Amino acid sequence: MKISNLLHPERLFKKNITVEDELSTIEAYNIWNALKTRYTSLETYELFRNFVHDRDFDLLLDQHLEHFQEQIDILEDIAKKLKVKVPSKPPEQIKTSTHIDSITDKMIFKRLYSDLIAELYSLSATISRSRVNESLRKHFINFVNSHLNDFQNLYKYGKVKGWTEVAPSFKTHKPMKKEELSTSEAGHL
Repeated sequence: MKISNLLHPERLFKKNITVEDELSTIEAYNIWNALKTRYTSLETYELFRNFVHDRDFDLLLDQHLEHFQEQIDILEDIAKKLKVKVPSKPPEQIKTSTHIDSITDKMIFKRLYSDLIAELYSLSATISRSRVNESLRKHFINFVNSHLNDFQNLYKYGKVKGWTEVAPSFKTHKPMKKEELSTSEAGHL
């Protein structure tokens, strides 16, 4: 694997500095971290599918697993081509002999919902940090789009089932003419 040095004198005057076979150290980390995230997702979904009661929910999780496996295959191919070390793979299947009724579909939904949100931050950061290998960046953009679609489908399913919680609105009793903007609010904007 070639680790790029964008400030190298030979590279400064090149017309196109993004080369398919080159990789920055952060991009190598992005590949490793994205694979680790997807392996964890795969493992979590396989575990929770053992306890799902609703057939529609099981089909939705199966669809997510297909997307995760596609992304894993792409990342493993890229890692092999660019000689990037990959994290250890999860077990092929996770089967349990018991079916615990105290683990509800609603609890599984909430866990997967929060996991998808956390993974979204990790995956979206890979886009802004991948600046050398444009092909890899495009893959990460596709992964984020797929992840957002999976998240949206899970959210819609949970909303139909009544498992999503609406945050309460806090209204002031007096309307204000001019509101102050805090530094953290400005940062969010």
